[in-house]
Amino acid sequence: MSWQYISLPDQLTWIPPGRFQMGSPEDEPGRFMDEGPTLKAVVPYGFWMDRYEVTQKNYLNLMGENPSNTEFSPDMPVNRVTWHEAVEYCMRMTDSKRAAGLLPKGYVYRLPTEAEWEYACRAGTIGAYSYGDYADKLSEYGWWAGNGGDQPEPVGKLKPNPWGLYDMHGTCLSGAPMPMWPIPTAVRFPTQAR
Repeated sequence: MSWQYISLPDQLTWIPPGRFQMGSPEDEPGRFMDEGPTLKAVVPYGFWMDRYEVTQKNYLNLMGENPSNTEFSPDMPVNRVTWHEAVEYCMRMTDSKRAAGLLPKGYVYRLPTEAEWEYACRAGTIGAYSYGDYADKLSEYGWWAGNGGDQPEPVGKLKPNPWGLYDMHGTCLSGAPMPMWPIPTAVRFPTQAR
């Protein structure tokens, strides 16, 4: 067996493998209909995830355009990105990092699955939010209508969740009609096909 030294950018956070309850119980305050039913989920492998949403500056530098419906600001999360555009961004990020020698062989940038995203958002906690069960502290962790978050806000300005991920509650994702959302990215070694 040979070992490879891995040097990943500072903005990536390791998400360990684990089990969690995915979805929200029917009696959870503020629960939306599409957040259930609950199920026991397993993330059998660890992966790296960006601490921050992709900014308008990063998206513009890699894709050559900024689809956001807000005035350009380099530290704002990019928005109005379709799923296909987000996948293309990840592919280009993979190619860019490989060309610069910054991505270990076999690793790729990709979108997290729904289970991976929720697991990373919960960060090993069991409450409705990564900081507890009640929305009373939401303004400390996420942008929403109650603290001026009806428009995108700069990434990373509020508290991170216990695993160091920012803006997992609120921000421009909250009011965005699907399939357009800010881009979180994950990096992991691809699984072996059998």
